[in-house]
Amino acid sequence: MSQDVSPSDADRARSVVSEHPLWVEASAHVYCESDIFSSQKSLIERARLTDEERVALQAALADADSVLVVSYYTADKMPEPLSGGGKLYGFLVHPHSFALLHAGEGTWRS
Repeated sequence: MSQDVSPSDADRARSVVSEHPLWVEASAHVYCESDIFSSQKSLIERARLTDEERVALQAALADADSVLVVSYYTADKMPEPLSGGGKLYGFLVHPHSFALLHAGEGTWRS
């Protein structure tokens, strides 16, 4: 289940992510839309991660019930409704310490 994040927590999460090289890459795209939400940490079990990454994330989130997800949906041009797609940059942030725990890339389609 996803939950909204307060504006102050969203700003803190964006600030942490903005220091990562993948954010610099994401923000350079013509189209770059962000989404920030809180998700139960069981999300880690369903994510495409290596076993080592999964174990490290579970350990880092031992004191939390959730994780902040910061996503940037990007494309080289403004996507067409219902047929767009592009590159997805995703970041996992600790909900209490605001430490950046993971960064990765993928793709998205509308």
